[in-house]
Amino acid sequence: MTTPKARGTQALEHVIFKVLRLFDDSPLVLSLHQDGYDCISDIATMTDKEIDDLEYIQDDISFRVIKKQRKQLKHLLYWRDWKSRQLNHFTHEEWMKLTSDSFNDFCISILPDIIRGSAT
Repeated sequence: MTTPKARGTQALEHVIFKVLRLFDDSPLVLSLHQDGYDCISDIATMTDKEIDDLEYIQDDISFRVIKKQRKQLKHLLYWRDWKSRQLNHFTHEEWMKLTSDSFNDFCISILPDIIRGSAT
């Protein structure tokens, strides 16, 4: 049986590599790793400001995470909140069920209404 921490790490890796389709050397991945984010609960509790401030260091130079990847992370948290309201709970398994296609569908069809405040 895996521990909650191990399931959280597995969920984070699933979301980063399978859903967002990022690579180990992506700015967002580098930043999360360097800042010690190693579990999906670390991500799920991030504020917009924390996401906006993400940066990574390479060759002793600090680089801000590119805007698109910061937005992807915010959109992922919008999905999490939306799904949690539907289910009235949220577990590591819900993260593992998310696919890149279903996340893209959410971003196209539901997210614009949420962002603009017109979602029901």
